[in-house]
Amino acid sequence: MAETDFPKMLVQPGEYPAEWYYDGQVFAGECDLRPLRPALAVVHGSMKPDGSAVRHYPRTWSESYLTGRLRSGHDVELADCHVSAWPGALTDGEQNQVGARWAIVGVGTRSIPDRRYDRIRLQLSGLDEFFLTSPVGSYVWPRQPIEGEQREGTETLKERIAGQLNPDRNREWIQEGITLRCGYEHTMPMSGYQIAATFAPIISIDSDSPLDLDTWISHWVQPLLRLVTFATRTRQDVAWMTVHRRVPDDHHPLGEATISGQVFGGGISQVPFSAQRPEPRQGPDRPLLSLPDLPAPLPQLVRRWFELDGADSHPFVELFRLVLFTPDLPERARCLYLTQALEALHATEHAEEDADRERLHVERRSEVLQSLGSIGLDQATMKFIKKNLTPRPLASLESRLKPLIDDVDAGLEDMISDLERGGIGQRLAEKGATSFPDMVRLLRNHLSHGSQNYPAHELKAWSEALARVAEHHLIRLLVGESPGPR
Repeated sequence: MAETDFPKMLVQPGEYPAEWYYDGQVFAGECDLRPLRPALAVVHGSMKPDGSAVRHYPRTWSESYLTGRLRSGHDVELADCHVSAWPGALTDGEQNQVGARWAIVGVGTRSIPDRRYDRIRLQLSGLDEFFLTSPVGSYVWPRQPIEGEQREGTETLKERIAGQLNPDRNREWIQEGITLRCGYEHTMPMSGYQIAATFAPIISIDSDSPLDLDTWISHWVQPLLRLVTFATRTRQDVAWMTVHRRVPDDHHPLGEATISGQVFGGGISQVPFSAQRPEPRQGPDRPLLSLPDLPAPLPQLVRRWFELDGADSHPFVELFRLVLFTPDLPERARCLYLTQALEALHATEHAEEDADRERLHVERRSEVLQSLGSIGLDQATMKFIKKNLTPRPLASLESRLKPLIDDVDAGLEDMISDLERGGIGQRLAEKGATSFPDMVRLLRNHLSHGSQNYPAHELKAWSEALARVAEHHLIRLLVGESPGPR
């Protein structure tokens, strides 16, 4: 990922003089727009005058929105604001410090109806690897003539520069009122001394029904970011993001104009980048998915990720996400999280079967205890039997892992064979483990109870095998069917 002047940001990060509008008044102040953190502002003056003789500071309150304008002419709108009023430099003045969850900055953004937007554009780090398609299909460049070589009349020596764009560089999906585009935008600055073409991978999403920013982020940006992180096996972030709204404009030839605003807030690095050839990665670190080989249309995958990872998060996705988004997780913790995630997946998908089995077990247990009670066993014996005849049916980790592992393509068999023959596998076999799922059960017990530890470099291979199983089933959940071999 290479930083660049293209695509150009609407507003550069920094601190700007501003005026703020509140309760029909105009206040001088500043606006601090920095990468990767919430927007900040300072408002000079008494926003909420306190007429009491003795004032207590700080006075704090919340505002849903605070609007203003930068000296450059850009409107600025802060959302979810926390205001702290402090004594100011002037005798009767105050200085109000404002922290906001996010800010939208652009020309005319305060006039957007209902603070809803029908388009967003953004870059995510890792898009070069996720797109995996070069923007240029072919090009011709003149070679330097050999000294003394005759130039006139030689067809092969004609000085020409030509290029052809890759017809597969852009992709578009239209589903349920959403148009999602992944592609390359470009700029070609030229002069008598220089010709250059710069491309940038960009995602744009249009909605037939305008959405507020929180909905855009929760339903589309965050699931898309996590999907790209999963696909590339590397934690990614939002490089920049803009929101747009078409509004009627009698002076525009098309009868409407587009108002655009740049979003500032935590998690947005404000670093645009140009396209670069991705470094090839092989083995367990290779990218898992890319645009050319998606198992389903991208909007479907994003919507499904939102469903799995939304307010009622799927327990498997919630646990597996901890592994995906914590690259420096110790191998011991990684192995335990992956094992727990797979156990949760099987339990969730077989909840009805488990409930039926538990109901039958409870009924049968009651019948057995009644039969034993009728033959006149002493009280101590009955107490022992009730205590040790479990109220719920026994369920082993091995029985949950086996069907999940068996569903994975044959490429996992060699990994499992190597693990079974390796140092940890041999030690687990000596303790009675008879299969790979049984080894994982025993390994989980050792790691969670602290009864035995293993070197991190040996555990890494076990984590990679469990991650392979988890990846397979996450794709299955996203697609709705078992994916083919990868």
